[in-house]
Amino acid sequence: MLSRTAENLYWLGRYVERAESTARLIEMGRRMVMLPSAIDNDEWRSVIEASGSLDIESPEDKLTERDAVRILLLSTDNPSSIRACLTNARANGRAIRTALTQDMWEALNDG
Repeated sequence: MLSRTAENLYWLGRYVERAESTARLIEMGRRMVMLPSAIDNDEWRSVIEASGSLDIESPEDKLTERDAVRILLLSTDNPSSIRACLTNARANGRAIRTALTQDMWEALNDG
């Protein structure tokens, strides 16, 4: 039982870390697009590639911010999307509800 709790805590933390990393990648992509040298480059493709999510969907056209947000933030098909990571973190949190503080539980389920 202790090892199961430890495993769920570990994965809860890893999924939250992955969601934070993906959010930072999206922010970095927004900053890259604003640079003067970004006129003809495909910055969003490089952001999606850096996240390891290019295999999920790789259209031949230039990727837009909308595409990147859909793939990296909202996609249920992408296991690295923020939505999927938080869903998995919540599932691990529910499995060990008694081991979490009230504040942690509320933070995990806020939104």
